[in-house]
Formats: sequence, C-alpha cells, structure tokens
Amino acid sequence: MKLLNVLQESLSQLDWHDEIIHDDADGTDYIRTNYQIDSQLYSLVLLVDEQRQWISLSVMAPLFVPEDRFDRAAVLMNYFNARMSMGAFYVDSKGGVLYRAAFDVEGTQAVVTQFENLLSLAGNAFNQHRVKAIATLALTGTDVHDIIEDYDADVAR
Repeated sequence: MKLLNVLQESLSQLDWHDEIIHDDADGTDYIRTNYQIDSQLYSLVLLVDEQRQWISLSVMAPLFVPEDRFDRAAVLMNYFNARMSMGAFYVDSKGGVLYRAAFDVEGTQAVVTQFENLLSLAGNAFNQHRVKAIATLALTGTDVHDIIEDYDADVAR
C-alpha cells in the first residue's frame, strides 16, 4: 500500500479531516494541524516520503526560546536526546522547540499503527517534566544545570 494511502487511512481512523498537501519540490505528502498534549496545543506535521520510504512526525511546542538562550537550550535538548530511545529535540533558528521522529518503512508494509506510534512518541516526548524544564529555560534566567537538576529530581519522584 502506498504511504499516502496509509496516511489517509490513519487520518480517517483518528477522525481527523485535515487536508493532505503534496509538496512538488520534494515529492512528499503531509498534513499540518494542531495536536493537543496535556491540554496544550502543539503544531504537528505528519509526513510521508514515498521515494525514501519513510514516515515522520514533527511537533512544535507552544514555547519559544529567546535567542540569547539558544546555547543553554542546546545543552538541555542534548540532555533530553541522550536519554531518549527514539526521536530528537531541537531548537530552530526562530527559537521554536521541536521534537522529530521518523520510521524507515523500506521493505515493510506500512500500517496505521505506525502513525499512532509516532503520535504516542510525541506525547511521551513532551511529558510534564520535559515541558516544565523547557518552560523554565524559555521563560526564566535559571541556569541550565539547575534546570537539569530539577528535571532529574522530578523524574525520580
């Protein structure tokens, strides 16, 4: 089954009515929508790339890191990434905090549950402890090492 069809089937099962957009420049198909995690709206992109045979998810948090904190944000994102089994956090050039995960489906049969798994990864990535740490970094002048220490204490509870 074509990846585009699997994406459409996934949207139908989720009862989402978002339009799938085709990008002629790179041959991908995607949806861009809002996605709620713990009562917060995040910007979500689900993408399929038929040529490369992968599906991916990108989620942007409703928080932005000021440019003067990009270096500290890199430390925090790296800390998170080193402790995650799938996907990665990063801060874009405008301060957006994003999480991205992808599955290579070459040689396999892509199925709806893979999109469900991507959405689950996003929810787990933006858990309450990480969101608290990101918000503290974005909104206060707290030292990143103190934020990490507090994050570790929160996770240990």
